[in-house]
Amino acid sequence: MTDKSWKQPTPTDIQYDNRFTALGRAIFREILALCQNSDTVINFIQGNKHYSVELKRGQCIFKVSKFAKELKIDRKLVSRNLENLSKWYSQMDIQGMPYGCIVTVSSYDSIVSMDSQKDNQWTMKGQSVDNERTSNKSVKSVKSVKSEEKKKIYKKEKYQTLESVNDKEIFKAMSERYKVSISYVEKKYERLVDYCESHGKEYKSYKAALRTFVSAGIERRPFPKGAKDDIESRRQSLLSVIGKGVAYEDFTDGQKDTFDKNLEEDIKKICTMYKVDRKEYDG
Repeated sequence: MTDKSWKQPTPTDIQYDNRFTALGRAIFREILALCQNSDTVINFIQGNKHYSVELKRGQCIFKVSKFAKELKIDRKLVSRNLENLSKWYSQMDIQGMPYGCIVTVSSYDSIVSMDSQKDNQWTMKGQSVDNERTSNKSVKSVKSVKSEEKKKIYKKEKYQTLESVNDKEIFKAMSERYKVSISYVEKKYERLVDYCESHGKEYKSYKAALRTFVSAGIERRPFPKGAKDDIESRRQSLLSVIGKGVAYEDFTDGQKDTFDKNLEEDIKKICTMYKVDRKEYDG
């Protein structure tokens, strides 16, 4: 099979839009790199099945599980960021398939255009941004961005990034303060990271945010046993209906996406019924 894909630049509205996380932008760039430059047919085998998929120019097959495995991150985090891209970037269409997702980038021709004298306009849902790419303006833009970045660096204070609180001494101090294990604090840090990335949330002090996450987990009341039982019952029912006896680990990407989406909806409904916050369920 001839690889007809090509590595393209990232539109500035994706690069600098705060609705997209670093992971979301990485997924977008991966999709662009996988997109076909011309119509082609891809033949491959997955799960003992042979597939022959016709892809148009600007289309690709994106596999959530494979991408998550390569980055050693939770596939649900990749799915959430992919869904966010589809939600806010109107030029992208995602179709779930048993072997992965077929992604269509309708603005592909504009993205790969190498005419730097043209003004490219990218349309976001609820937003339109004109990207002027003449040589002189590009130089001025780069200088301006660098200047602003320098100002931000000088203004940055302690604990204004997630990474700044990823510190063993901070975890130890919090574990002593709240009388919990260090591993408990580390788990709350991971939840803080997931929350920020999935919701695009930013804090003035991430140390204060981490304290809130740690203390909230201690002070809240136990999650109702009845709600846990109902959720587990629904989980088993979905496994039976969607997997038909197959373990979750052996699901196709499409089956996993369907299962995760349906279970999440059911968990929210059950939490509402028992009058508890969805965040209180750690299952």
